[in-house]
Amino acid sequence: MYSLIAGKYLEKTEVISVIQIYFHNVSVSWLNINCSNTADILLEQEELTGDFNITLNVYTNIEMDIKELALFCSTKWCTELIISNNEMNPYTWIMVSPNGSIKNVSQIPTDDGRFLIL
Repeated sequence: MYSLIAGKYLEKTEVISVIQIYFHNVSVSWLNINCSNTADILLEQEELTGDFNITLNVYTNIEMDIKELALFCSTKWCTELIISNNEMNPYTWIMVSPNGSIKNVSQIPTDDGRFLIL
């Protein structure tokens, strides 16, 4: 599973369209636990509060570079995206901007579950 945390709400049709373009029209569908899914890529969206609005979980066996996917999607969706930096600290992330910039950021832990960036 790969996760993209988006700075704005994304329409589901827009998400599927951009993911299909990036992966060259593979089958993409929203995860539905009530039926069998045969798509190459399954998506799941969770709402967040704070500085970022949604987490987009991408389930696939297709190998990819999450940073390249984030750069592509950030540009297409015109929003900043947060991705894991694969470090042990759960509060450090990589932020990708629509202009192509990449920087390390820190999350501010909160008691109320909001996703805030320092």
